[in-house]
Amino acid sequence: MIILILIIVIIVLGIRYFQIANHTLNEEEFKKEVHKAVVSHRRHSRIIYCDYCGGRINTEKDRVCPACGASYGRDAENAGPDQDLLARQASDYVENKKAELYRNTADIRKKIKICLIVLIAVLAAVIAGTIVLRQVAEVHPSAGTEPSVLNESEWEDYQPYSSIEGNGVLLATDDVTVTLTALYEDKENPGNYKGEFHIQNDSGGDIRFGADCLGINGFLPDTTYSVGYDWYPKGETVIYERLASAYAYEMAGIEDIHSLQFGGVRLYDSSYLPVYDSTLPVTVYTTEPEQARVSLPEGEVLFEGYGIKILREKSEIPYEGGPLTHTVWLENTSDVDMVVRVREYMGEKTQTVYSLDGRILPRGCVMYSTFSPYYDYPAEDPSVMTREMKVTFTFESDEDPSAGFTTDFIDFR
Repeated sequence: MIILILIIVIIVLGIRYFQIANHTLNEEEFKKEVHKAVVSHRRHSRIIYCDYCGGRINTEKDRVCPACGASYGRDAENAGPDQDLLARQASDYVENKKAELYRNTADIRKKIKICLIVLIAVLAAVIAGTIVLRQVAEVHPSAGTEPSVLNESEWEDYQPYSSIEGNGVLLATDDVTVTLTALYEDKENPGNYKGEFHIQNDSGGDIRFGADCLGINGFLPDTTYSVGYDWYPKGETVIYERLASAYAYEMAGIEDIHSLQFGGVRLYDSSYLPVYDSTLPVTVYTTEPEQARVSLPEGEVLFEGYGIKILREKSEIPYEGGPLTHTVWLENTSDVDMVVRVREYMGEKTQTVYSLDGRILPRGCVMYSTFSPYYDYPAEDPSVMTREMKVTFTFESDEDPSAGFTTDFIDFR
């Protein structure tokens, strides 16, 4: 923006400079114009008095005496100006005007010079900064490019748990491939797992990869776990990422991991330009035996249609002074993957229900989530924390946009 402003200022000053310069180059014409102006000023600005009747005559407007009609052409007061004096005055006037114009042009030249210096300095800083950032990005890769360690802390004891069935590919482009190759379980804390990911980067520079572990065996808990989200250099990088907590597995009654659901897969090049960005989920299967699909608990069915079921398990205040919290389950039995958008309506105002909004619900999966009425913390009026909620759920599908829909208002009391 500052560069554009400087260029516009320079252009305006340049136009003004050439206008003044062109006006002063033709000195003879300039002198004639000034001489004419001086004579006109001297002649038309005088008031004389009639030699016959003494009446007041304005020589700029009156051709004869307005009182008696006599001509004042030979009037002594109206005699032509002294030519030598007029010439000196015209000459002085010309020189003064020229000096003023030269001062103006010199001032404009100075401003243009300052603007050019600032413009060059800004451009040089931008170019230098771009070069330095590129060199730093190439020479000093991020911490994510350092060798990853399976057991990072002394209290961890991750051991091989299961291998992957098939290729375990999460992402495959012309230059980058990301695969999940093995699972490890913490023997000291059973139910905590890490995955071994191989990032093969055959592009021309560092790449940034990221994804989310949505859930396991078709069950999507309230919290997802991030995978990657760092810069990786050319060649192969191996990273070990945590996949979920034991609490999530205990909730679903899961004993063995048969499949893992991933989503939000993203890839950026060294210039931060998106190479791949998808909400389509990816399921990776292990060699463990398949378990029974997680089923919905008992509760109130709030919506059912288009292959989607929304069930409220309970509504409660989990701790004293806390907000009213609703526990819901969503099930997708349709033949397409969905992205969920949730909005709370409060009169003329709407608010995103962040715990659910934007989450990916693959086909054949069950999602668990909790949310509360929106309120500014701390709540000045405690009643807002337990008020009735009106919520709409919107389901979108990248595979088949026609499969998307929005529910009516669903009341949470």
